[in-house]
This record gives sequence, C-alpha cells and structure tokens, in this order.
Amino acid sequence: MTLKTEADWVDHFKKVCICRSITGGTILKAIQDGALSFEALRRAIRVGTGNCKAKRCRPKIEDKLHAYKCALEVEAKRNKEKAQEAPASADTRSNSCDGGACNP
Repeated sequence: MTLKTEADWVDHFKKVCICRSITGGTILKAIQDGALSFEALRRAIRVGTGNCKAKRCRPKIEDKLHAYKCALEVEAKRNKEKAQEAPASADTRSNSCDGGACNP
C-alpha cells in the first residue's frame, strides 16, 4: 500500500493503541497479512491488550478493518468488471458494504 496523502502518512505513524504503542502502520500491515478481525489482530500484534482493554482503540481499529474489507470488495468488483470487459456504469461502481458507507 502506498501512502498517497499527508493524512495517510500521519495515520501510518500515529499511535492507535496507546497502551501498547502500536501505530496505524503496524495495524495495517497485520491486516494485510491476514488478521481480518479484531481478535485476530489481538493475537497477532497484541493490540487492545493494554490497561484500557481496548476501550480507546477498538472503534478506530474496527474502522480500519471495515475500510480495508470494503477496499478489497471494491477492488474485486472492478477486477471482475475488467475481466468481463463490460463498460462500468455508475450503478455497478457502487459497493454493497453497509449500504454504500464505503467509498470506492
């Protein structure tokens, strides 16, 4: 994954799990390596196992998980469209993630 904007860079180095000093980049790397649930991340990088027991970081981490899964879904849909060589219309570009809550 490339860091395209300044916000991406900040998010990459910003601590998400303060108790364990785990950054957004570490979390994203673990997600890309296959930890696709909060519990899987907890086992893989011990996120959310600090003093607050994930009260502060869990919502942010679950948002990252959701965004990653939506991005995968959008990418898969685009690859399928390319494989079928069908022109993409505005209707086929929308995704089904939470009723359109994700941005393609």
